[in-house]
Amino acid sequence: MVTVKDLLNKLKGVNITSLTATVIKEHQNEIVQVNQIALDKGENYLGQTVGLYSKSTELIAKEAPIPNLPKKAGQPYNFNWGGNLLDKMFITYRNSTIKFDSRGKGDNQKQLFVGINRLMGVNEKDSKLINNEIIKPALQKKFRAKTGL
Repeated sequence: MVTVKDLLNKLKGVNITSLTATVIKEHQNEIVQVNQIALDKGENYLGQTVGLYSKSTELIAKEAPIPNLPKKAGQPYNFNWGGNLLDKMFITYRNSTIKFDSRGKGDNQKQLFVGINRLMGVNEKDSKLINNEIIKPALQKKFRAKTGL
């Protein structure tokens, strides 16, 4: 039988802040993928379409270097020409906040485009998805393993 004293002793050894940081680090790829899915649809973290490809972009995309994904006039941006923006995405976790970024934003003009168009991050709905379907279950599992509850 577990006594209240036993339970309290188990809980003393649990640092929720540290446990949360560990879970987020372990699940970074899944969390980043939520942002990538929005970008694949051409949406920023506000759920807005960032832009549509022009006919001239469609023609340029048929020449070398050929983009990873097609660029069709009238279709939303897919942010995948060479793959660097999406492939080099990462998150940082500080002060209970997850921040999205990418090491593949290119030159200053492209970095400005990414910032102005709010490409790095997730909307409230996706934030809830990350919290409830990725972080919460993993945190509960770690908490149970650490406390034996």
